[in-house]
Amino acid sequence: MLHELSPNKTLLVRGPASIVLLDGRASILGAAIQLRRRTTVMNEKQLPIETTQHANLEIALGKSAEIYEIQGSTIPHSWSLAAEALGEMNQGKVAVIGPTDVGKSTLCVYLVNRLLGQKMFIIDADVGQADLGPPTTIGRAASKNSITSLTELVPDARIFIGDTSPGQVKEKLIDGIQRLSTGTEDALTIINTDGWIADPEAIQYKIDLITQTKPDLVIALGF
Repeated sequence: MLHELSPNKTLLVRGPASIVLLDGRASILGAAIQLRRRTTVMNEKQLPIETTQHANLEIALGKSAEIYEIQGSTIPHSWSLAAEALGEMNQGKVAVIGPTDVGKSTLCVYLVNRLLGQKMFIIDADVGQADLGPPTTIGRAASKNSITSLTELVPDARIFIGDTSPGQVKEKLIDGIQRLSTGTEDALTIINTDGWIADPEAIQYKIDLITQTKPDLVIALGF
């Protein structure tokens, strides 16, 4: 199907689907879509397509896929401010914390796209929903190109933690993050954490994580 996207509107595409930009300009999470190159939206995932001018798209929808338009952008202004702050940092560690399904991984993707050109690493410490390796592992990857998902990054290091529940492996997770941070001192390192924050033990774990890994900046979502 063909779809014309008007300026200052966002097209939300829920997969499974594929998108091809036929003409005009559009972006996904801060990354420009290349003309005539197919972008895939995985099953049950959703991507926002934005434009500041008219854009013509060719969209193929799979079973249970859907699209709908909204006015304006889905990117919170605070995310843009965070990207500007990280751009000024140039190097250091940034921890992203918050409950499950508030957009921590999506924010990391947006930051990768906004900060292209900077030397940057992503540490995926969400042991239960790992993007840089199988569950029970945490991973690190350098970011060099624009992406629509953290799964597109190629990890250069992984650590086996042994459990998908952070509450069972708190010390291992903190030690693993510290080990993966070694050698990244001259770069910007973004640490994507798990969504376990709902009880006192979880809160204490996040306090311990911040205290021991010593990030230069903490970004909290959904509080």
